[in-house]
Amino acid sequence: MGKAEKGGGALLPTTLAETWLDRLTKFYLIPEGPFLKLWDRWIVFLALINCILISYMIAFKHFDVFAFIVSYFIDFMFFLDIYIKRPYILGLTRTVKMIRIVQIVVFFRRQELKLHASFGIQIHCVACIWFSLACPHGTPESCLDPSWVTGSNYTSSVVSVHPLVANGEWTCSEWSLYVQALYWTVTTMTTTGYGDITAKNDQERGFALVTMTLGVLFYGYVSGTIASQLSNMDSRRVAYHQKMDAIKQYMNDRDMDSDMQERVLEYYDYMWERNKGIDVKNLFEDMPTTFKSEVALSLNNAIIEKAAIFAGTSIGFKRSIAISMKLYLFTANEYVIHKGDLGTEMFFITQGRIDVFWTTDLQRPTASLIEGAHFGEFQTMLGHKHEYSARAVCNTDIYVLSREDLEVAFNAFPEDKKLVMNATQTRYQVALNSRKSRDANMTSQVMQEFGVPPAPALSRTASSAKISNRRASNGFLVKSQDKVYEEIQPNRVSGFKSQTGSVKGSKNRDDVAINVDPGKPDLLEEED
Repeated sequence: MGKAEKGGGALLPTTLAETWLDRLTKFYLIPEGPFLKLWDRWIVFLALINCILISYMIAFKHFDVFAFIVSYFIDFMFFLDIYIKRPYILGLTRTVKMIRIVQIVVFFRRQELKLHASFGIQIHCVACIWFSLACPHGTPESCLDPSWVTGSNYTSSVVSVHPLVANGEWTCSEWSLYVQALYWTVTTMTTTGYGDITAKNDQERGFALVTMTLGVLFYGYVSGTIASQLSNMDSRRVAYHQKMDAIKQYMNDRDMDSDMQERVLEYYDYMWERNKGIDVKNLFEDMPTTFKSEVALSLNNAIIEKAAIFAGTSIGFKRSIAISMKLYLFTANEYVIHKGDLGTEMFFITQGRIDVFWTTDLQRPTASLIEGAHFGEFQTMLGHKHEYSARAVCNTDIYVLSREDLEVAFNAFPEDKKLVMNATQTRYQVALNSRKSRDANMTSQVMQEFGVPPAPALSRTASSAKISNRRASNGFLVKSQDKVYEEIQPNRVSGFKSQTGSVKGSKNRDDVAINVDPGKPDLLEEED
């Protein structure tokens, strides 16, 4: 019921009606809030419909029930807009319906549309005026004679014009009249002018002169806009070709390998196709740092949220790493990382696909990563070397976060650093345990496949006799080194690390024995 309030020295309860009345009278909206932005678009849309509808109704005297219902609904929304956007004095000046067209112009100017939709409104209005000149009251009896509507039954080998009014009645529908008026407007304003519909009196000729003048301005503006856009694109294209020529010249001067030159040129071709010469890395450099960090977080928040090690970190920390992330483009078959390289960067895939290889067999990927995936966090956070290679399958866009940028963020947010490092250590330990478990299972499967009982590994100091007996009892003999790799090393599709084999030299290369060490499931060794 609300709080009690004083009234005449007594406490009186606030009624429900008074509570809602208080809420309505104190209701407010944030000027730049999302609701008002949507509301402005809705009002502009209604103003556009209102402009078209009112001009059509005036010109063609189209007064049916549906048109009036739509018109009254728009009026109601306009009055509601006046209430929302007080003060009332300015709002009341907007009640004149056709003045609402100013709001449309302001909206399109604010949106900076290249080819303004206001041209479509101009064409519609000119068409309505063109019809009104011939038939001021919108009825067959009010049509002037001669006029473009009544015509004069003019016929030649080129055009044939028939009157739209005969015996005081229309010879076509109202829609057909509008289409023909619109047709004359477009052909006149675009300087086409077929001549099938022409001015028949001085009033129409004067209006046709004004329309043709506007048409020339309209045509010039559109042509200039298109030419300007093409010129801007050509300037970027020229800069691109100049850079490509410089790169080709440099590579030729340094006698670079032809395959490498091909890869470099393919990379820059993809950059052009992707960005059309726009430097996306420095696109927002002129923004204030705070605003730029908010823009960066808006762009990169989705991929940051998918990284489990950043879960629970503060919004300030996320802004810091978001603004530090750099976009890199990788063409098909280009390596993102090589096995054995020191991990200094964390990678976030935003478009494309990456194949991961744990072994030296680069034809069979261990795993494939697609949009939304990330990798390299353990190596970057813990300073380890990469245990796998990663290669782009197709043209791929990747955001990169370097260790140096992470250190800057960690220094600014020490609490988040503890959170991220603890999460990294925990996930890394879980990954190691999962790897050992999977590799142990794989070792057992290999031993079972080749009939090897789950016995402890033979010692390197074992006698030759024991080795020979063990070989004979296990029946674990392979006649060639290639056969060892073919049978012992299965194709791993999942897991952190594939089984690898190592064959050492022996006195008889045709008689190679393999010992699977349960303590080191990643290593397949031959006994000496």
